[in-house]
Amino acid sequence: MKLIKKNIFNTLFIALLLIVIFVPDAKAFLLKGLMEIGFYRPKIEETATESPGLKGIKFSDSKGNTIDLGDLRGKVVFLNFWATWCPPCRAEMPSLNKLHSEFRNNPNITFIFADADGDFAKSTKYMSDRGFAMPVFKVDANVPEQIFSG
Repeated sequence: MKLIKKNIFNTLFIALLLIVIFVPDAKAFLLKGLMEIGFYRPKIEETATESPGLKGIKFSDSKGNTIDLGDLRGKVVFLNFWATWCPPCRAEMPSLNKLHSEFRNNPNITFIFADADGDFAKSTKYMSDRGFAMPVFKVDANVPEQIFSG
């Protein structure tokens, strides 16, 4: 009887581990929980670098409206590259939605949530299915590696 109980727990543990590894929503849920309790804090190195010229770096939304980063000089620009298949991206979306809701009417702040895949159908469905009100954009011009990599 003890052997059966021991194997049940091992089997459940392995099943949960496989779910976390292979199901993006499960991994996102786990990462979100770990970030909320403060156990998981990604390290971000702050380095002072010269930013490249921003003129010509363009993003467009599903309606064809275009934003050129060079035209946003003097504004705070929140630029987030994300993908529907990315577990860390999915984990941070509820917090980013809250941030966007709080500051979306501020004329000095612009939010650009750029779908790394440029698939409006998939990304807008993802946002609407989860009740997120963030605007989705795709990249219209090459983004310098310095900006894309953070």
